[in-house]
Amino acid sequence: MACRRTFVRVPTDGLARVEVGADLLSFRLVDMSYGGLGLRGATTGLRVGSLVRVMVTLASGKRLDTCPILETRAVVKHVGPAGIGLAWCPTVPERAGDIALVVDDLTRNACTVI
Repeated sequence: MACRRTFVRVPTDGLARVEVGADLLSFRLVDMSYGGLGLRGATTGLRVGSLVRVMVTLASGKRLDTCPILETRAVVKHVGPAGIGLAWCPTVPERAGDIALVVDDLTRNACTVI
């Protein structure tokens, strides 16, 4: 049985820095949802099932200090040529609220792509 996504992914643009052990890896942010995020980049060092720290900077502000930033934990769900999938795993309730606010904003401001 194929795995079905629970949440709609919102296409977005930004940078995701993922901390794996002592390494800090950078990826292009492709999409986000209430369930997780999709990334593009070199998958070296990421293992499915591992818990990572992720810092997301969205490219929606006019200057770097006005861009929305989100920092929390995530679990690596998929690693492959099509990209990287992370599932949110916030360790404190405040981070879950931050995720919801960012995804709400992205959903509200999303453009329809034909």
